Amino acid sequence: LTPTDYATAHDMIKNPDAYADDPEMLQCATAIIDLNNIATELRKFRYENGSISLDNAEIHFDFDEEGNITGVSPYERYDSHFLVEEFMLLANISVAEKIFKSMPDGGAMLRWHPKPDPSKLSDFQKQCDSLGLKVDCTNSQTLHESIQQIHKEFNGITMDAILYLASQPMQSALYTASSPDAVENAYHHYALNFPLYTHFTSPIRRYPDLIVHRQLGHIIADEPQTMKCDDVRAISTNCNQRKREADNASRDCSRLYLNQYLRTRRFIESGIVVEVTKSTATILVPDYDIRCQISLVDTEKYSIKYMKASKTLEVAFKDSDTDRKDWPIVALKLLQTVDVELLYTSQNFCQTISLQLAKPGERETLKNKNDVQKT
Repeated sequence: LTPTDYATAHDMIKNPDAYADDPEMLQCATAIIDLNNIATELRKFRYENGSISLDNAEIHFDFDEEGNITGVSPYERYDSHFLVEEFMLLANISVAEKIFKSMPDGGAMLRWHPKPDPSKLSDFQKQCDSLGLKVDCTNSQTLHESIQQIHKEFNGITMDAILYLASQPMQSALYTASSPDAVENAYHHYALNFPLYTHFTSPIRRYPDLIVHRQLGHIIADEPQTMKCDDVRAISTNCNQRKREADNASRDCSRLYLNQYLRTRRFIESGIVVEVTKSTATILVPDYDIRCQISLVDTEKYSIKYMKASKTLEVAFKDSDTDRKDWPIVALKLLQTVDVELLYTSQNFCQTISLQLAKPGERETLKNKNDVQKT
């Protein structure tokens, strides 16, 4: 079959008739649609059995030929991404079960995901209570079911915000070496709700996958393993550290690029209010993985009024050229959508992002101005 990219595969799933005139592409589209139907059922079964998806936001940058940033947007995932994901998960689970059962003396390289941090999970539960959201955090399955119920009432950016908050108590998944003395379900993967899991499908970019390939190769060839359990454990520890460093570098790189982008233009996006006090509001911008507390105590810019009964902070933007009754007003309350301007800033010598409350209508005005400049 003809090799294809994610975007083309997605188009084949959505518009198969567009390839009817090319027999080879039509054959490819038919195969991809069949695989997607299987992947959809796998995904449905996985969620019904307790898997939960709390992916962090990814940012896509556009660059010109000289390496300058020309555009920024949330990274878009296609149906074809989810198709590949399901079969990768299936392969990883199958290999994990095989190497674990075939290496009773230990040393199988596995990927496990600990339960959420109890203290942070308690904070999340309290935050949901304050938002009027019913959440059962007993296990990943009850959490997933709770989120699905919430999804019936909320969608879009509000749902993105809730998913972001739910991801905060989660601990990082870790590589480990199996031990013959391990208790039952010692390597349970919390987010996927699988008893055993590993990384097998990406040996071109992850060293742990290479180790797993070698272990599986020895098993298939009926050969003794060449690495001792302590060696695999040491490699796992090192890979966990490298993974943390890579994640931090990736996040810092995205913030740096976004910071540079904001130095040359204004950028207003939708955010969600996740916390309100008498003089501050914490705003979450899920698409860009930004959470920031905005102080509104500047009496030269704002006139604020906190209404305790409704837990609402009313913010009026002062304007010396207009009467007080005509000042633009924004009412901030929990899960309220609000426009915020992303600003470049520096903290502890690091380039990062802060937020500023935007006036009502300011986003549309900025959009119209940018459209005029483009033409």
